[in-house]
Amino acid sequence: MSRARRGTPVLLALCLLLAACAGIPSSGMTEVPDRAVAPADAYVHVRVPGPEPGLDPRTVVARFLAASAGFDEDFATARRFLSASAATSWQPSAGILVVDALTPEKGGDPTSPQQVERGTALGRLDGGRYVPLPAPVKVRLTFSLVDAAVQGGSAEWRVGALSGAPVEGAADALGEIDLSTGLVLDRASVAYALAPLNLWWLTPDHQRLVPEPVFLPQGRGSLATALVQLLLAGPPTRLQGAVTTAVPRGTVLQQPVTLDTSTAQVQLSGLDALSAAQRELLGAQLSATLTQSDLGADLELGIDKVALATGVGAPVDVTGLAAGYDPAPKAEKTVLAVRLDKKHPGVRAGQVVVATVGGSSATAYSGLRGRALSFPVRTGVGRAGVVRSAALGGTGRRELVLDDGTGLAPRTVYTGRGSLAAPSFDGTGWLWSGDTATGQLLVVAPGSTEVGQVPLDLGALAQRYGVPRLSLKLVHVAPDGARVAVVLTTGKQRDVVVVLPVVRREATPVPLLGEALPLASTGDQVVRDVEWAQPSSVALLTSNPGSKAQPSFRVVPVGRVSSTVDETAGAETVAVSANPDQPPVLGLPGTGGQLQLLKGKTFGAGLTQPSFQE
Repeated sequence: MSRARRGTPVLLALCLLLAACAGIPSSGMTEVPDRAVAPADAYVHVRVPGPEPGLDPRTVVARFLAASAGFDEDFATARRFLSASAATSWQPSAGILVVDALTPEKGGDPTSPQQVERGTALGRLDGGRYVPLPAPVKVRLTFSLVDAAVQGGSAEWRVGALSGAPVEGAADALGEIDLSTGLVLDRASVAYALAPLNLWWLTPDHQRLVPEPVFLPQGRGSLATALVQLLLAGPPTRLQGAVTTAVPRGTVLQQPVTLDTSTAQVQLSGLDALSAAQRELLGAQLSATLTQSDLGADLELGIDKVALATGVGAPVDVTGLAAGYDPAPKAEKTVLAVRLDKKHPGVRAGQVVVATVGGSSATAYSGLRGRALSFPVRTGVGRAGVVRSAALGGTGRRELVLDDGTGLAPRTVYTGRGSLAAPSFDGTGWLWSGDTATGQLLVVAPGSTEVGQVPLDLGALAQRYGVPRLSLKLVHVAPDGARVAVVLTTGKQRDVVVVLPVVRREATPVPLLGEALPLASTGDQVVRDVEWAQPSSVALLTSNPGSKAQPSFRVVPVGRVSSTVDETAGAETVAVSANPDQPPVLGLPGTGGQLQLLKGKTFGAGLTQPSFQE
């Protein structure tokens, strides 16, 4: 199990939070440790000083914003900065507007009863789920203050009202901003006060586990208990049909999750009718959620084992059950690639080869034979011992070519009016691509050669992003098959990336697409390639058309308020394994072709368009 420690980011967030509280004397800040038992629940509350006579309006606003992260004290300090009427209308539980940072408007008077803060809105947190805005929106927040001092006393300013408006960006995506619409927190406050965790659901066929990122307030008690309660509530509306749960309706958590050393004790009722197979699925969900077994987990809960008690018999250790549903493969030693040059005996240009990662060996691939192809991909060994492969072929890459692993020659299963998106397989063998001319996504079910078309509402997405039109550019399905990443282009050197749930219904053999979740903005970057990295992250290869700088390799967490991880990578394509121990492999530009490990050695002279087994 691999879990990333969160100590350094939290310390950094604390520093940023304190730095952001201009006007708050450091001598007035007090650290109040929480008495929680679990290591992940240990929380140091940096208590913001309350209101004092004589504070100017700007300082009052700064302290109010800082105290708005006080989930653990139910926002008691923040309420003290509000007027009586404002305290009544304030609804901190209505949601959270997340901004990059807030700063006083230049030239503003610190003593004015009208205080203006400017920042960039990034997204909203509702019910612990974060939804990025389609694009960042610059906002202007106006705080109206009233003097609550008794006659003749020093001024005691209180926030009486808040009104927010967009300065630049899509106003419709932002919505109203006032005291009734919830909190306004900057990125540092979110990192300090909220724990980034994952719930784990099941695919409808019960073959894979699917992570759902959530944020839970720290200092309010057991995070493990809160996670289990969210599991019992079931998947959110936007994921229904794409995921399911083994938790039966009516299941009750009998008592808070207890932690004995590093073993979590979970006591549930209402499981009497579950079969052994259903109990295994439930155990897998609990194990993955409480141990935070996502390979890119942000927070270590301090839980290594999970014991499930149902009131019948002794508690059962369910810790290892999640491993059977883990979509992450082992580290791979080879990639598929395309041969560009003709210098190798017996190998034609355009032939698919198997290349040793980091080595010099490259041999002809047994599948996808006899044609010049591009962007080859392959599945793992399926249940019938069959490996399926796919690639693009034909003039302008308009043909989707499939090798079904039966020994027959590869066949063209679809010919598009325009170029097709590079294909990808999910972990159960579904093949995905897309027709850039029609904007439809293409799917081929395991064991089939029939192509289904999945409609993508480009008009609605263009309206959401505030652009005249969007066109399909790239597609990559997640290893769990429950989500698909789609890159859309405005045609004006700007691309957007969305993640869509893959909804499966028994009545329709072709899956449908759920509500699009925007990925954190890539700004004015053009996306050259897209892959799924770890179960909760999308990897992008981006470049700036107006810059001579090399392209960047970026790992963007889905549903997270976090910066991307950027690495300079002068490449045209990238192959990313779901295993974090496997370095990405880059396809370098140039007519001769070359592969390279990210931040590592070059290899595979004459090769391009690498891909790992999917």
